[in-house]
Amino acid sequence: MITHVTEGNIFDDLGFEPEEAENLKMRAELMSALREQIRKEELPEAMAAKRLGATVTQVRNLLSGRIDRSAAESGCWYGQLLDRV
Repeated sequence: MITHVTEGNIFDDLGFEPEEAENLKMRAELMSALREQIRKEELPEAMAAKRLGATVTQVRNLLSGRIDRSAAESGCWYGQLLDRV
């Protein structure tokens, strides 16, 4: 088994350009914070979707870590989410 310990941004380590690596890191941190908050409050998916102004499918994808670049960039529906949750 190969193990790699990063000392900064894993996306830098994976070879992304610095600007893209920082963008990916911020999105990952935001998604993680949102998942934690939704789970902490034990919100049903439909309630979380309503609070976030998102669809239930978007919330399901968020909770399972499946937010693709197009959803992240086009919708930016989670740009204000931390204030809403």
